Amino acid sequence: MRKKLYTRGLLAVLAVAALAAGCKKEDEPKPSENEGNAVTVEKSKDDIVDGKIVNDAVLLTVNDTRVTYSEAMVYVNMIRDKYEPVLTEHIWTFKVDGDKTFEDLAKEEIINQIIRLKIMHDQAMKQNVLLTADEEIEVEDGAASFLLGISMNDQKEYGINHDIVRTIYEDNYLAGKLFNVVTMDVDTVVTEEESRCVNVKQYFSMFMGTGKDGIKHNGTGTEKQDALNRAQIAYDKIFNKNIDFLSLAASGSDNKKTSCIYSRGELPQNIEEAVFSLKDGEKTEILEGDDGYYFFYCISSDDKNGKKNKKNEIIKERQDKEFEKLYDEWLNESNVTIVTDLWNRIKLK
Repeated sequence: MRKKLYTRGLLAVLAVAALAAGCKKEDEPKPSENEGNAVTVEKSKDDIVDGKIVNDAVLLTVNDTRVTYSEAMVYVNMIRDKYEPVLTEHIWTFKVDGDKTFEDLAKEEIINQIIRLKIMHDQAMKQNVLLTADEEIEVEDGAASFLLGISMNDQKEYGINHDIVRTIYEDNYLAGKLFNVVTMDVDTVVTEEESRCVNVKQYFSMFMGTGKDGIKHNGTGTEKQDALNRAQIAYDKIFNKNIDFLSLAASGSDNKKTSCIYSRGELPQNIEEAVFSLKDGEKTEILEGDDGYYFFYCISSDDKNGKKNKKNEIIKERQDKEFEKLYDEWLNESNVTIVTDLWNRIKLK
């Protein structure tokens, strides 16, 4: 029997984000959106004692690496601590994908993230990507610090100790290093136009959707005309009567943000062309979009900070694409088994 594993981006808040002592946010590999197959195996008769999973029970194996219940529970508790204080324990029963609950997707994300990190650890060893002496110290210190944040009750309940936390820290650290190594040859040349960003003030009059005031618009002929009238009045006040743009937009625009920096691909095509043709101090006409009417005033046609960020974003997208291609190959070459009976017993609530 085989069980499909789906790696989703819904919960990209796992150990890579919380534990990555040596894996900076910009270096984090994104979860793969491709599917892999894992063989489902039966639990051992000694894996459950008095109705409870024993701490050293193996929940899954990735190649020759075993992941115990104790190690998996570090990830489970991390997700629990991430969401419950804000969204309460009821978040886990919330339906988000057909009959699937938020808990279902969270558990899929956890198990796929663990598999991902173990595969990356194996690849790091194969490619001789190792921790330096200083990095070893950082991992030790990070693990010790993180363990202090886990209650003694949880440490005892789930058998969580320094060695387990250190393993998770090392996996994350090596994942960051491996990502940098295998993507170092990605093309970093980005053209001026690719990275150009325009800094504008904007006004939006909605006729389709729910506005910032909570009012729903259905795009009827009357609503479209009303939206156009409001846009024309605002346009006249700003550009003919010298009413301050941002002050008027703050109260009258259906945008939550009235000052924005845009790069290519963020606006509908007709609106993008109008915005990117502006020079400093110029304004557009009133433009019709799918959901309302817009107009813009150009603060800067070539925002330097925005351009720098966009360039980094483009390079990161190229790195992610290259990495995902390699990771898919590693995943297909890996042997993964899951003790589904045990994994199904774990509850986030």
